[in-house]
Amino acid sequence: QDLLQAAQTALQNGDMIGAMVKCQKVIERSPKDPVAQQARMLLAQINLKNGGTDEAVKILNEMIDTEGGFQSPTAQQAYYLLLNALSPNGKPEEAVADIEKRAKELDAVPEFAWRVHFDLAQAYVKKGVPDKALELLATLQASAKGEADAVKALRMSAMVLAGQGKFDDAVARF
Repeated sequence: QDLLQAAQTALQNGDMIGAMVKCQKVIERSPKDPVAQQARMLLAQINLKNGGTDEAVKILNEMIDTEGGFQSPTAQQAYYLLLNALSPNGKPEEAVADIEKRAKELDAVPEFAWRVHFDLAQAYVKKGVPDKALELLATLQASAKGEADAVKALRMSAMVLAGQGKFDDAVARF
């Protein structure tokens, strides 16, 4: 715990390399400890900030795979960081592939599954496959547990349709 705190302090002081070394030491000392998972998360974030997307993706995938499923908040946090790492870095097809692969693992956590499928719809839009996004959004709207989620899916559907120049269809959705 002290070493992780030292890594965070080093990062705050602008010492990226020192922070990375300390994170690695935390992981090496007790790889299965929850503190090691925090160190991995910090290490992934440092890599992302410094253009090390591929290394960050590797770290995050390892975290998700070893965490034992998406019921773990740590795995969920790592997954969202993974999606955020892939999509803005010009790799929406990797984000789509990753979501499609992992979506099958989500049945045990329906609330998280809904959010991941919503992210998949967004990735389809970024990838330039709006028809797949619209199909998925219709399913999400129908399966939404609350009104806020249903409206979220509906709004995104309307925006996708408007982006295709289908303004009448967009208005009809509302």
